[in-house]
Amino acid sequence: AAVDSSHFDAIRKKNGWQPHFIAGDEFTTFLTEQETQIKALMETVGYLEAESG
Repeated sequence: AAVDSSHFDAIRKKNGWQPHFIAGDEFTTFLTEQETQIKALMETVGYLEAESG
């Protein structure tokens, strides 16, 4: 896998990234939370209109 390469490891270290692998339901939950946070941010900066509801 790409994440096992020395090239990726160098990039990870340069950027201060920590290895973190999630899959299945945990990954689905992570993506849902990210989508909610990014949508709220985009509404805050005026990129998206806030939904009325």
